[in-house]
Amino acid sequence: MKGSSLFRRRTKTVTTVSVMLLPDHLFLAIAGEPPVFVRQPIPLGESWPVVLAALFREKRILNTKVRVVLDSSQYQQLSIERPDVPAEELPGALPWAIKDFTSEPVTQLAVDYYDSVTNPQARPRLQVVCTPKSRIQEWQKALQSVAELESVLIDELALTALFGEKAKVEVLLYQLAERDLLLLAVYKGQLCFSRVLRGFMPLVQLPSEQWPAALLDNLMLEMQRSFDYLVSQLKLPEVANINVAINTLDSAELLLQTLNRYFGVPTQLMKIAAKESNMEFLPVYGALLESQPV
Repeated sequence: MKGSSLFRRRTKTVTTVSVMLLPDHLFLAIAGEPPVFVRQPIPLGESWPVVLAALFREKRILNTKVRVVLDSSQYQQLSIERPDVPAEELPGALPWAIKDFTSEPVTQLAVDYYDSVTNPQARPRLQVVCTPKSRIQEWQKALQSVAELESVLIDELALTALFGEKAKVEVLLYQLAERDLLLLAVYKGQLCFSRVLRGFMPLVQLPSEQWPAALLDNLMLEMQRSFDYLVSQLKLPEVANINVAINTLDSAELLLQTLNRYFGVPTQLMKIAAKESNMEFLPVYGALLESQPV
């Protein structure tokens, strides 16, 4: 994510560790061949910074550069027209451009942005990301005794990094237990489109034989609408691949077959470069891969 230094610290060093905090777990990725993934529970009543520090000592990853991934519940994302100011003035202008759309005073928010893909005939737009400054400060404090905070990025951009710089439109369907389905479209390394698809919780809560009769038909319809928007409004090429990262309770074969039959493009499960690792590690894995300016 490019923009204000509140989120990113530019550096030439190589990141070896990424971490994401959820209410009762920490997810950790350590670069390597293959990378190492750790799902660390946070015991009831324990402080997550204490658990984090203990985990870094246990894994012997002290004094590393760390990328923190914010889960979707930990930030707000807004789409706005690009303010008509020089690039160097954008960081100062953005908080005031979003002040009517946030529930917290903008002076208490860390604000960053990335460019939106827009219709070539439309005015440029930005995706503005904000999170309380206190959240960033909490991470800095939690890491200061064991490592160094290199940057903070959001889960959607971490997932985008999984696809590299391919000159074709890649779509990702991503869903974890108790979460709504997320659809992302990536083109040439850029997040072009993201949409939360509600009403598809049975995909991760029920075995396929118990899915409601219209569930997959409704999903195909919503995806087709999104694909049409990519081509007709954003003027992108047709979708080339569909990637599925859904923690289904049984085989995902029915979903894959339905997607392939309906859209007629290659459809596959996302794979992660480590044994015994599942879809919940994809954001921290992507964070290791994300290229950053210096």
